[in-house]
Amino acid sequence: MAVTASEILPQHQTIIVMLAKNTHGTYYVINDGQGMFVDTYTNNGNELFDHVSDHAIYTEAMLH
Repeated sequence: MAVTASEILPQHQTIIVMLAKNTHGTYYVINDGQGMFVDTYTNNGNELFDHVSDHAIYTEAMLH
């Protein structure tokens, strides 16, 4: 997935995007864009991701 610089998705950071596929075979971000998480930092060896829509913090394990 290509990411351009924006206020929501900064360049040069890992971004996890939860996708679904519609009946035409086109992928889209789930829940009207709420499936986006930006890798913010590491804490005690855990990657922490900022939920773009509400800024809740999730560990990588919570996203699997």
